[in-house]
Amino acid sequence: MTKDVSPDHSERSFYKELVKVIEASDVILEVLDARDPLGTRCIDMENMVRKADPSKRIVLLLNKIGIMQRFIKFRLYS
Repeated sequence: MTKDVSPDHSERSFYKELVKVIEASDVILEVLDARDPLGTRCIDMENMVRKADPSKRIVLLLNKIGIMQRFIKFRLYS
């Protein structure tokens, strides 16, 4: 049996958990798509981190796994 959760409650719960994680973390790792790093950044989250503690570090990591998967498929099946 599943219980119904309103979208508003779900968003609030997510926000509360995000704040807890930010407060407990020394470093925040933000994984960005290497094909569109600026489009995949979450500036709002970065601002939340800076507001919570300006000394916290935010590390931006470029991930290009999607590109590699296409390369591997090409090599395996060609």
